[in-house]
Amino acid sequence: MKASYDGIGQLAIAPVKTDSAETIEYDTVTKFPKSHISITITPTSNSGQQWAENQSINNWASKTGGTFSIVVAYLRTEEKAVAYGETLDTATGVLVSNKDDVIPDVMLITLLRSNDTNTLIKLPKAKLSGAPITGTTETEGGKTLSTVTISGTYGATIYDGNDKYEKQGVTQESDITAWFDTAKGGLPEKPTTPYTPPGTGD
Repeated sequence: MKASYDGIGQLAIAPVKTDSAETIEYDTVTKFPKSHISITITPTSNSGQQWAENQSINNWASKTGGTFSIVVAYLRTEEKAVAYGETLDTATGVLVSNKDDVIPDVMLITLLRSNDTNTLIKLPKAKLSGAPITGTTETEGGKTLSTVTISGTYGATIYDGNDKYEKQGVTQESDITAWFDTAKGGLPEKPTTPYTPPGTGD
C-alpha cells in the first residue's frame, strides 16, 4: 500500500559500510537542509497461488522492498556527492561526476511534521537512481517555486531482513534528535518481537 506524507520536515542519509548476516554498519549521517516537502513510499510484492485438483488451495505474497520519491526545495553539492557516489573537490567547490562512480547503498532518514505530531521513517538500505528531477511547485499564494525530486528503490538488509522503520505520534524533540544523530539511533535491537494485536495472543 502506497504511503504519502506531506509537510516540511528533515531528510538525511548514511552510506551503508557493511551489511552481512553478522552485522550492519553505517557511515556518518549527512543531513540535508530543512527543505523536505513531501515523500511517497510505494512497497512492492510478489504474489501467487498454489493449485491442486484444478482449484486454488493457498494464496501467498512476499514483500520485495519498494520505491520512493522525495520532493525537496533544493539539493546541495555536499548531499549529491554522498547520495550519488560523486566527488566534491573541497578546494574549488566543484562536484565531479565520473564514469566509474558507483551509487552507494544508503540509509534514508526522514521526519514528516504534521500539526502537533511527527512521523519518523528510516529505510535501512536504499539506493537513489539517476539524476534528480527539477520541477516547479505552485503554492497557495500563487507563487511558483523550483523543486527537486529524488527517487530510488529500497529493500531488505542482509543483516535482519528489515526494509523500513516507522514511528508515529512523536512529540519529543529528543526522540527526533536521536533518530538523526546516528543511523541506528532510535531503532530496536535485533531480533525484534512481532506485534500481536490485542485478543489474538494466548
